[in-house]
Amino acid sequence: MVYVPPSPYSDPSKATASKGVLSHLEKAKEGDEDTFDLIEKQLEEQKDICSENAKVYEKLGNLGAASQYKNMADTCQRDLLAIKGIRKQGLTAPKFTMEMRKFAIVHSNPGLSDKLVEVEVVRGITIPCPSGVLSEQDLNVYIELEFPWPSDSAQKAETDKVKGTSNPGFNSKHQFDIDRKQMRSLQRVFKRQPLRCLLYQSRSLFHSPV
Repeated sequence: MVYVPPSPYSDPSKATASKGVLSHLEKAKEGDEDTFDLIEKQLEEQKDICSENAKVYEKLGNLGAASQYKNMADTCQRDLLAIKGIRKQGLTAPKFTMEMRKFAIVHSNPGLSDKLVEVEVVRGITIPCPSGVLSEQDLNVYIELEFPWPSDSAQKAETDKVKGTSNPGFNSKHQFDIDRKQMRSLQRVFKRQPLRCLLYQSRSLFHSPV
């Protein structure tokens, strides 16, 4: 995490300050742009992480933790505005230190309904060329998913096609319906038949189910 000195502004939302307050800051020097980029990037990332964690804990009903993360997000936003104000005036970047802090967080999907499960297909790794395909430049692959619920009518979805590589990045998310009132039945179905991922070259299956 990034910590910067206290803001030299009485109001960080305003990109102005008195000469007395900023008397310790000189004009920007060579290399300051990289320093400003680093600080702003870190603060933006921290703000996003804190805001997301606040949503997660609020969804779980832990208002204390949610409030803590909201306060940290607000602090990052104020620091970010202050840094941008200093940069706008062409002054040197303030000194800062980098510290690592660990927080206990809960990984969840607050935007996902209780009646849905989400499957993400990230990428394929070193896919071999099937018969009739001379090189990876001729590959045109996609993944078909078979979600074995309900047992008498599996749900299906497929990714977009990715051409010209043996390491395709699909980055594709798919949602399937479930019924939490029938969790035992769902567990039995998955023990007998797990999720199937079928790899296709155009319309020809050439790789064993995953």
